[in-house]
Amino acid sequence: MLIDVLREPLDFRYRLIGTEARSILKADYTGKRFSDLPGKGKGSIVWDNCEQVVLTKAPFSRSPPYAGPEPYLRHCENLLLPLSEDDMEVGMILQAISFERGRT
Repeated sequence: MLIDVLREPLDFRYRLIGTEARSILKADYTGKRFSDLPGKGKGSIVWDNCEQVVLTKAPFSRSPPYAGPEPYLRHCENLLLPLSEDDMEVGMILQAISFERGRT
């Protein structure tokens, strides 16, 4: 995924979502702001992960609990990488997600 960092006020927007991620999300959030999506606004795990990358300007990895519609998703791992055009502010985040599926 590619996520745009919006400023004043801080928000995030999905720029690009891969086919596999869209199939697991059961929706295409491309172009949507986190603040406009239930469960993704300020204070959510997704928001907090991105905010951490913006504040520290450093990569961030986490294994968040999965709370989506995929019944056989057992584990996911996120890696968020800061991207900058001016080497000063994070303008975009590259998010790689690894999903593990299987019956429990």
